Amino acid sequence: MASPEYVDQLSLDLCSCAVCKRPARGPKCLPCMHTFCKSCLGDYISSKIKDNDNGSRTFRCPKCSVTNILPPGACAPYGELFPDDTFVNKLSEVISAYSTDKSCDVCDRRDVSTTAVEWCMDCYDSLCGLCRDVHLHGKITSDHVVISLDEMRNLSLDAIMQRKRTVPCPQHEGELLNLYCPDCRQSLCVQCAAISHRKCNRCVTVADAMKFHEEEFEEVLVRLQAIDTTQENIPQISDAASVLEETLTASAERIKATAADLRERINRSERELLQRVEEVGGELRSKVAGAGACSKTDHMTMIRSGGERMEALLNYGSDVEILDAFNDMKKTIAQMDLDEVDPGLDLLVRVNFNIDKTTKYFSRDFKTLGEVEVEDCQVDEGLSAWGVTCTARDEIIVADCRNKRVQKFGIEGNLIDHIQLRDEPRDLTCISRDEVAITIMNKNIFFVSTSRSMRLRRKIKTEKQYDSISISARLDNLLVSCMQDKSIDVVDLDGVILKSFNADGSGEAIFQEPRYVTFSREGNYVITDVAQNCVKCISSDGRLLFQYQPDGSHVLRHPQGICIDNIGNIFIVDYSNSRIHLITCDGYFQRFVMGRESGLVRPVAIHITRSNKLIIVQSDGMVKLFTYE
Repeated sequence: MASPEYVDQLSLDLCSCAVCKRPARGPKCLPCMHTFCKSCLGDYISSKIKDNDNGSRTFRCPKCSVTNILPPGACAPYGELFPDDTFVNKLSEVISAYSTDKSCDVCDRRDVSTTAVEWCMDCYDSLCGLCRDVHLHGKITSDHVVISLDEMRNLSLDAIMQRKRTVPCPQHEGELLNLYCPDCRQSLCVQCAAISHRKCNRCVTVADAMKFHEEEFEEVLVRLQAIDTTQENIPQISDAASVLEETLTASAERIKATAADLRERINRSERELLQRVEEVGGELRSKVAGAGACSKTDHMTMIRSGGERMEALLNYGSDVEILDAFNDMKKTIAQMDLDEVDPGLDLLVRVNFNIDKTTKYFSRDFKTLGEVEVEDCQVDEGLSAWGVTCTARDEIIVADCRNKRVQKFGIEGNLIDHIQLRDEPRDLTCISRDEVAITIMNKNIFFVSTSRSMRLRRKIKTEKQYDSISISARLDNLLVSCMQDKSIDVVDLDGVILKSFNADGSGEAIFQEPRYVTFSREGNYVITDVAQNCVKCISSDGRLLFQYQPDGSHVLRHPQGICIDNIGNIFIVDYSNSRIHLITCDGYFQRFVMGRESGLVRPVAIHITRSNKLIIVQSDGMVKLFTYE
């Protein structure tokens, strides 16, 4: 039996509308996992849009102040734009039945007030004596289980909630959401599967989807509970705002200095560009101080409410409701992982001034000094996992994290073959002439044949979730990174840990976020640390040999892939600056091998072939081949 105090608290936490302070009627759920009455939400959004001085179509959640943006073309009633909260609707019905003065739900629909004495376990309706008799003699409802309200109140809340497992399809009347599409991560009915998901690989039953994701549910809940959502752990926007102001000021000064050297004929262009800087600055200052400024706070708020929602769903929710909420929270956690970087380095926006070549060389054909460019540095989708290697036959093997597959390309870029995986691949390395080792989510390493048709030869279960992987020159062990416990391990080809490094001799952590790894020619370990924006080289006994962390114009931002050429030089992917650093085997900068001028955009993974060709995978999945001399 649920205690009255527990029921009241559950109703307050999950079922009450923050606008009218009553149980939500026709509940609608916002992306932040907070629920409101459909009419209350619609009226609230209308008033907030009307009050927006800049005409923006945004509003903040009435409960947590997370910013929401209405889709283009959306019109009133705005409450209809958001999905029904079937879980809260069901929970509210049960909680209302616990009250001692509960009225009959059927009579209420006829605007008649009658005291309820019975409870239908199938309809979730409270019934008076007359409505009970009609209910039990109806052709459709005659087999329903009806018990007294007193008996119902003595049952545990989970026993009542688990009784009604079905959820109706919002698109097709009379159909139930009993199928699940793993490709779209969406619950659906039979008609949805036939009409909208014909091109998807497969649709499974909700029961099978629940069984498949069972371990992940607990993992997501643990991660939600482990994330510290206190305000002191949320980076403030002041750093981003100050950097924005610095770049605005620097751009304006550079414009003025350039214009002064070109005398009278450039004055008009100077005024136009300065005016553009002011316009951009005005737009971006409000953007930085407004909705964009609270993105991290928004995530933390969603984590808090999502943790409460997942815990309640795992106890009382249906399979469909658990799957839908689970996918939303995985997206939130993934976004949190991308956003957890130093705010001083990961700017929201930058404003740059680029001098036009005609101005630089005083061309007679002068047209303009350049252009004011807004660089969006918040787009960090490339921090997801990509891996690339090359076989002895010069076949390019790519780990495609987004589509959960490994692809084989010819040196000319033609797709030869691929193998589809159930879980996301993280990275891969070539361990023999016709075999690659691939780190896979859910603590696996797969060994896949690359000769002729690609096929899985064997797989091993590992103690940790590994991310990057590299083979030693002697081909007897593997170097792997584990971002989860901030370590790198040396494992044999059966996954047994031979060595592990995550702290130095004094107990201080060596890494914050070790990502890509490789062996140096001398057998040392070279690692990119995304969070510290550096590359570290440690010896086989764990001593730090060097750390490459340049500043100024050479600064690394989100270093990703790494590889070694045949004389020991180290190539480093500078993701956020879209360029490749070349350093010596001792950690000294030599030069930038390529950058945006070479067509490079958000590079992630890198490999150098025996014939000195650089293979680079970008964040958008584009594979590019460059000749290096």
